Amino acid sequence: MQDSHWTLLFEGSKYAERLPIGTEKVIRTVTHETVRNFYHKWYNLSNMAVFAVGDFPDTQAVVELIKEHFGQKASISCPPPVIPEFPVPSHIEPRFSCFVESEAAGSAVVISCKMPAGEIKTVKDYRDSLAESIFHCALNQRLFKLSRRRDPPYFSCSSAADALVRPVKAYIMTSSCREKGTVEALESMLVEVARARLYGFSEREISIVSALMMSEIESAYLERDQMQSTSLRDEYLQHFLCEEPVVGIEYEARLQKTLLPYISSAEVVKFAENFSTTSSCVIKIVEPRAHASLEDLKAVVLKVNTLEEKRSIPPWEEEQIPEEIVSRSPVPGIIVDKVEHPGIGATEMILSNGMRVCYKCTDFLDDQ
Repeated sequence: MQDSHWTLLFEGSKYAERLPIGTEKVIRTVTHETVRNFYHKWYNLSNMAVFAVGDFPDTQAVVELIKEHFGQKASISCPPPVIPEFPVPSHIEPRFSCFVESEAAGSAVVISCKMPAGEIKTVKDYRDSLAESIFHCALNQRLFKLSRRRDPPYFSCSSAADALVRPVKAYIMTSSCREKGTVEALESMLVEVARARLYGFSEREISIVSALMMSEIESAYLERDQMQSTSLRDEYLQHFLCEEPVVGIEYEARLQKTLLPYISSAEVVKFAENFSTTSSCVIKIVEPRAHASLEDLKAVVLKVNTLEEKRSIPPWEEEQIPEEIVSRSPVPGIIVDKVEHPGIGATEMILSNGMRVCYKCTDFLDDQ
């Protein structure tokens, strides 16, 4: 199923022929000489890097170890070979696939829209990436609210950008739905993106998402000395492979705090154009038993496109959220007793309403 979907995604390119990692046939039949020639050609130090990230007691000793094991080696191939690029052709007509998987836990719908992978090298690039993140987050807020309605079109649904191969990324929207519900789920997903294209997002939606992103970057800044080593490693990896700048969390937090308040709804909604069924779109459904056909999927796409052209899709209805949930504040209680548990470093409080609260202060993360 995955192989067939991969082939459909990259039809017309080298990537459709096989996964970049290679084939099992090569592993089983490759000769010793072929492996040696591959090593001599591609294992060139000019195209390689070593990252060491961690809480090392002596960083200079780590540097010396790297120099000892790698610094004296000479590349066999000189000059280094040019890394080939394999283009992925775009397509206007959407592609469809229906998979029946008897062992599937439920039905699912996946919409993938391919586009060239962008680069982040300037402040403008970074601002665009923030606007793109706001788009997906704002759309996800709507998708989540739909899933919580009475008789929803799906159980869950989310949207995100994902790197597929070096020259291409994709906007991917995935939903899980009830059996016989894939057509309804697909229609709802397409309608929400079309609604965003027609009317955009409200300033309130943008401000809520911006506040969430601001909170996340503030937490990352406060916990900058406790972050996972893999996060730093991945930053250096992107710098080496894609020339993305490594600016550090301190600068990134300041930059994000400066830019977020000035990103408008118009900047955000333009990314909805990338989620069009005419933008290299591939639609996949998975069902435990076959219910929907390719013709059903094509009919849904045509229906939603027609509704969008006629502007027959109504704007998003904002929820009327009261400023205060409780009109009259309750009478506060008191702590009637406090018990220390030195063995585990915890404190237990007994409240006047009978509730028992046990808490422990830790230094694992500064913002928690």
